[in-house]
Amino acid sequence: MPMKLQSKGGISFELEVAGYEFATIKKDYWDSNWLLVQVRIEHPLGAWSFVDPCLTTFDVERLAGWFEATARGEANPEAEEGFVEPTLEFSYVPAPLAAIQVRFVHESGPPWFTEQDQGDELTLSFPAAENDLQSCARALREILVRYPKR
Repeated sequence: MPMKLQSKGGISFELEVAGYEFATIKKDYWDSNWLLVQVRIEHPLGAWSFVDPCLTTFDVERLAGWFEATARGEANPEAEEGFVEPTLEFSYVPAPLAAIQVRFVHESGPPWFTEQDQGDELTLSFPAAENDLQSCARALREILVRYPKR
């Protein structure tokens, strides 16, 4: 089951793992834990998807904890969940409407997105009230069951 965020504006975000980047490497602390992340986005301007080794098992575990803390109201609005590969970044914005923001950097952006439009990143907002953040955390924890730290 993928991790999902959505908004009434017709925007949705799904994150799933397609496998380990280096499936045969099992005893290297870093290389054994890189994941091939599959992301699908629906957007009124056009859907897009990508597969990228942008997260490790450690990142997925930290992101699950971040969603759990955010669901409990313990999110630090100044804190962003960024990763070694700066392809995706998550943040919590408390006002004016509490939302989870997902930032797409460089190659993770949509085909219709150009640097002339907004630089090299695009941010989408998903209202917290429209999403079950505990379900997001559970989906990430399920990914870790299928792709545990090695």
